[in-house]
Order: sequence, then structure tokens, then C-alpha cells
Amino acid sequence: MKDSFVQSLSYLPSDADCLEAFLNEKLEEGYRLKWIKAGFAGFVKTDYPHFRYAVDQYPNASLISLKRESKIRMGLYNENDWYFLAKTRGNYIFFTDNEEAEYPNFEKDLKIKTVDAESKRNAAIIFIIGILVYLCVKSKAFMYTYVFTNLYMYITLILAYLAGVSFAAIFMYSKQKYRLINKIYKTDIAEALKRGRLYTVRNIGVIALALLCYLFETKDTPLNWVFLLIPIVAMVGGAIVIKKIFNKSPEKDGRKLVPLTYGIGAVLLVAVLFSFTSINRLNKETAQREYAESLAKSSTYPVLEYDDFFDGEKTSQCRELNSLFGVNYLFQETDGENTVFSNYSSLNNSAAADVVFNYLFEQAQTDYQGTFELKAADNTYAQLYSIPDKYAYLIRRGNEIILMTLTDGANSEDVEAKLIELTTK
Repeated sequence: MKDSFVQSLSYLPSDADCLEAFLNEKLEEGYRLKWIKAGFAGFVKTDYPHFRYAVDQYPNASLISLKRESKIRMGLYNENDWYFLAKTRGNYIFFTDNEEAEYPNFEKDLKIKTVDAESKRNAAIIFIIGILVYLCVKSKAFMYTYVFTNLYMYITLILAYLAGVSFAAIFMYSKQKYRLINKIYKTDIAEALKRGRLYTVRNIGVIALALLCYLFETKDTPLNWVFLLIPIVAMVGGAIVIKKIFNKSPEKDGRKLVPLTYGIGAVLLVAVLFSFTSINRLNKETAQREYAESLAKSSTYPVLEYDDFFDGEKTSQCRELNSLFGVNYLFQETDGENTVFSNYSSLNNSAAADVVFNYLFEQAQTDYQGTFELKAADNTYAQLYSIPDKYAYLIRRGNEIILMTLTDGANSEDVEAKLIELTTK
């Protein structure tokens, strides 16, 4: 018989009765609960003859309670010789070693109230995600940014996953409520463990999606993965060391556990700092290299250039964003007095192109206090718009959108010739 062990232990908040039955079942096998956290529980060997557990789901039975046990209710447990041990998913776990301690039964129908409350919580999550998506989609400025920001797409993926998990949770709670109403519900530990995996799947899924998104985003700099793994390896290694030492003799080695934990924590801190600084340095080097490469691409993109309209010394700046939907290239050249600016976007599909075009069409008119007029068109494939007397132009070529602005010093005939060339080529 082992002195201690750790196992996965995840229950729905409404399955407090099943968790209680499970813990008492472990007592019969000779083990008591030491701790429970993040879907795992630690057990140690015990020989207390009258040890018992009670799991209170009262904090989960109301949306107002915010999953916190009231002081009055905690006092009622203490008065009956029950003592708080741990909290998991809002359920409070109490224990007693008094054989004559009365089992607390303060309120009826807690289970069905918890089912209702948890269903409402999950529905609220879906509702909030839906409202957030609606507000974002309605904002042209946000959608323009969204098209060129992979991070927002990754967040959308994770939110969609969480919404799916919430739908699954509502379905499970609906089945529980049906059984409770029709009085066919039974306390089944095995079934409760299966239901509880929903939260394990949710947590692992979110972590896995976040990690996959990070790996995809840094696929061109694999050294980042190595630096990221350093603190993870340190953390996992420290946990294994603590577990092995503790499992040998938890009572005897308890004093050694504190300094060992501090030591492992110090190692982990050093690993995190090293990893962070290394990733930061690598990202800076990569950014500098990519900026130089992007600046050289100006000759390959359909953008306006300073030398087409002005003479003199100029400085060039650029910014390139590559997302899952396409590329956005900002290019500006100026001599301090005259400036030529181009915002070029090439999208993978017409829906994304429409988002970019609609935003730039509306925003440029607001910025330059004018109205775009159609200047030239190549059938339905390409169109050139301009704001009269403002040197602001917008070209749509299929899924390519180009916004260009110049200072007043440019020759209008040269500008129009260049724009016609960009529109029809």
C-alpha cells in the first residue's frame, strides 16, 4: 500500500454528492484527501477510524454568492464539528473525525439549484462572447485591424472553443436537470468523473490552442521554442523532485520540503528571467533584420515613391504586417517638407478585402474632409477614387487596396499618370 499518491480528479460543480461519495470511498481504502487543485488531488495513507467528508455546493447554488461560502454557513459546520479542508470549483470540502457529528443538511434541492446556476453561468459566457463578437464586427476600425492581426484571430479561436465548451456544459446540465425532475438521478461516481472531464478538456484545450498559436507565430524563429521550454522543464523537473521526496516519507521529510521548494523556486525564477531576456533579444534581432528586408521590398510593391514627384534627400520608413488573411505594407518617404505615403494591402479573399476597402474609404474622407469621386475604372476589376484638391487617392484592384496621399507640392499630372498606371497594370 502506497504512502501517498496523486490522481486526476475533476467534477462538475453540481456533482458535489459524487465527489463526497468518492472521497469517502477512498477513506474506506485507507486514504484521506491531502489537497485538491486544478483537476488533481493528493491522497495520503490514514488510519483514522471515524474520518468522514461532506462536500457543500451551496456557493454554487446561487449566482449572487460568487462561489464563496458565507460566514454563517461556515459557522454552522464548525458548530457541528465539521472543519474546512479545501475548495474545488466552488464546492467546499469539510471533514470530521467525530463519529457522532451530525451530517449537515441545511437546505433542500441544492443540486438542482446548482444545475440551474451553472447553466446560467455558461449561458452568460456564450452571451458575453456573442455580444463581444457583435460589437467587434460592427466596428469598421476594429475589423480593419483584425484582418492584419493574427493575435486577434487566435483569441477568436480560443473564444469559439470556450463557447463550444459552454454549449456542452449546458447540455450536460440539462440532462442532469431532466433526471432530477423525473427522480431518476443516481449518485454515480464513474459517470460524474466522465462529466468532470469537460473542465479538464477545457483547460487542456485552451493551453494547447495558445501553445499551438505561439508555435505557429514563431515558426520562423524556432530558437524561441527552446527558450520557452527552459522554464517549463525547470518547473516540471522541480515538481517531480518534490513528489518523489515527499512520497518517500511525507511526515519525516516535511521540514525538508520548504527549503527545497524555495530552492526550486529560485531556479525557476532564474530560468524564467533567462528565457525572457533571450527571447526578447532574439526578437529584437529578428525585427531589425525583417525591417531591412521590408524596406527593400518597396520597389516590388505598387506604392508611390518620392523620386516620382520630388527631388532631394529623403528618408524612408516602412511597416509590413503579414497575417493569415494577407499582407499590409505601409511605406512613407519624406524630406521634411514633402511627403509621399502609401498603404498597400493584398488580401487572400474578397471578404477581407471589402473590410479593408470600406474602412479606408470612410476613414480617408473623414481625415481629409472630402468625398471620394471615381476617377478611372478598368471594367469592374480596378477602380481609382480621389478626393478633389486633397491629394488623397484610393485604388481597388480585385483583392488589392492601395491608399495614397501626397503633399500639395506634387505635380498633379505626374500623380494622375502614375495612379492610372497602378490602376490599369
